[in-house]
Amino acid sequence: MVEGCYHPYGINFFILLNFYLLATSVTVYALEEFQASASGAGFASSIFVLGAFISQLLAGRYVESYGRRKLLLGGLTVFFLTSLLYFPANSLALTMIVRLLHGLAFGVVGTANITAAMDLVPPHRRGEGSGYFSLSNATAAAVGPFLSLFILRHADFDFIFLSGLLLALAAFAAAPFAAVPETNLTADERKALAKGFHPRYFIEPHALPIAGLMAFVGVAYSGILTFLNPYAIETGLVEAAGLYFVVYAVCVFVSRPLFGKLQDTRGDSAVVYPSLACFGLSLLLLSAADGGITLLLSAGFLAFGYATMISGGRTIVLKRTPRHRYGMANSTYNASIDSGYGVGPFLLGLTVPFIGYRGMFLVLAILVAVLIPFYYFGHRKHQTRGGL
Repeated sequence: MVEGCYHPYGINFFILLNFYLLATSVTVYALEEFQASASGAGFASSIFVLGAFISQLLAGRYVESYGRRKLLLGGLTVFFLTSLLYFPANSLALTMIVRLLHGLAFGVVGTANITAAMDLVPPHRRGEGSGYFSLSNATAAAVGPFLSLFILRHADFDFIFLSGLLLALAAFAAAPFAAVPETNLTADERKALAKGFHPRYFIEPHALPIAGLMAFVGVAYSGILTFLNPYAIETGLVEAAGLYFVVYAVCVFVSRPLFGKLQDTRGDSAVVYPSLACFGLSLLLLSAADGGITLLLSAGFLAFGYATMISGGRTIVLKRTPRHRYGMANSTYNASIDSGYGVGPFLLGLTVPFIGYRGMFLVLAILVAVLIPFYYFGHRKHQTRGGL
């Protein structure tokens, strides 16, 4: 039974806006308040992703057997409380602990919420539905960093934490009214979900082929998130870089519904190939940018590339997964992308002293190009009309 009338899209927007607002502020906070090293400040921000990675794998298994609504409400309660804990955390170590707990709650909420959202969409329109759901991601990704920079110019870090707390409260307040369909498990399905703690009981096998590809997509995107600002400073493109994710978000509102409908009517490959090509072109333009126009063109192609792959990949995974395992499928998919986000900045940072930012973006463009034949040879045998 579906309770409530409020769609999970809104909850997704509030928790992601909380994430982006704090992710772009905590590094500066650690540097200025605790005189942390650059690596320590970066870890204070990225440890959030580690928490999300762990909890997504655990929540994916229990979201169906324990109940989507219970897990959503429980996760949002912890998400709100950890947003409150930023105020008394008076050392770098305590801030890192809060970030880890915050990430754990974020992973639980995200898994329960997106599982409910995707189950509300009719199977024949899942590509379109996934595209619309992801619009909340793009909006938060554009508004969050902008809001963070605006607040830091006109207020202090306490106001940043207060804003994050209010966003967490908004998500919590919306949850009781959210439409959250539950799965009526059979005795055999419930027994299968109640097995031991072997890794195979937390990972959805149907999700692994696309999830593995998306881990590399996550690595490539993390290069843009992490190194766009220093690259812009080095090349004198700071003003254009300030509009990069705004242009990205605007283009996403065009690309995701359009490609979602295309995936539903023409099949998955009709979306995967052009998406990877656009993502590679975005990175290539970024590596060669010598002016603001080229940089912002990269942002546009990023929307048609990376953003489309995120929603399109999820649609592929859910098409191949039994309904009672949607939670595990979503958590496996999200955790794979997050693993790319987590290791990407470290690995790519090692290459910058040797090949520079331009060289790094060029290497990432080549990496994305290699994913095209990887998809072709690894998944073509599964391809059917409207499927992989």
